[in-house]
This record gives sequence, C-alpha cells and structure tokens, in this order.
Amino acid sequence: MAHRVIASAFFGEIPKGMVVNHKNGVRTDNRIDNLEIVSQRDNILHARKIGNHKKTSNGKPFLSVEEVTAIRFFWVRGKRRCPENNALCVIFNRSHTTLYNLVNGGFYTHIR
Repeated sequence: MAHRVIASAFFGEIPKGMVVNHKNGVRTDNRIDNLEIVSQRDNILHARKIGNHKKTSNGKPFLSVEEVTAIRFFWVRGKRRCPENNALCVIFNRSHTTLYNLVNGGFYTHIR
C-alpha cells in the first residue's frame, strides 16, 4: 500500500474506483515517475499486456493472442456443440460457454 500513500502525496486524493498502477510492472518500484492513477480495468489490461496478470478468476491461465486467434478461426458458427467446437473446448481447457463468448465478443475484446 506504500504506492497509494506516495501517489496520494504527489497526485492528490485518489478518486473512488481508481487505482495506482506501476508503469513498469514492478510492484516494489514506487518511484513517482513509475506510478499513475488509472481505472481498475486499465490496470488489469496493463498487467495482462506486460505479463503480470497470468490467471483468470477461476485459476486458469489467460489465453494468448495466438490461442484466441486460433479459437476464433476454427470455431464453427451456427452449430451448437458440434464435434469441432467440443474439440476446441478440450484442447484449450475451457467450457463451451466461455469459447462461445470469446468468439462472439464477450471476452478478450482487446484482441481483434
């Protein structure tokens, strides 16, 4: 929490819903030029981008850009629970609902 104290001293009160982000991803580097105030969403996106946030809320690792692209490429649209889509679920260790949402814009929207 030292980063919040330091950021508050230099940037002023941190607005509700905002967090302190370490620009270089090193949580112990509390130099003022390494700190910024961002939304929780932007903080998570930044962590994913630099590789600091590696697991989902259910403990599974995040899918890589390549994996998301492959799933979207091979997903058979318009068929419910077809063998090809079921195989993708097994290969990537994700539920049908998760992959369906990934393909249809519910997850990994930062990857086009």
